[in-house]
Amino acid sequence: TISEKSLGYGKSNTYKILNYYKNSSLTEENCAAYRCSIYSTEKAAAGEWFLPSRDELDLMYKAMKEAAVSDATINWFWSSSENTSDYAWYQRFKQGYQDYGGRGLINSVRAIRAF
Repeated sequence: TISEKSLGYGKSNTYKILNYYKNSSLTEENCAAYRCSIYSTEKAAAGEWFLPSRDELDLMYKAMKEAAVSDATINWFWSSSENTSDYAWYQRFKQGYQDYGGRGLINSVRAIRAF
């Protein structure tokens, strides 16, 4: 199924991905949604974080564009929004545009959480 791209859907997209692949052996290396869902900090527990939707990732880019571009060692980040069953949307932080591609390079994720 095609996931939502709009604001507010990243968390539900993340859990749809995790539920779809629940019979698989998910790891941080093979699933961006899983990697975000297990992320934790001193103040925020695992399960509070999720892989942002396409529009959430774009809003993040716009809100922190200069800091993200100057600090980013990775140029682009995956979203939880699919384009097709084989492709997902990503955001290029240095150039500011979105595109879609085959899934891979799981380290290109930026977990977010709701406040």
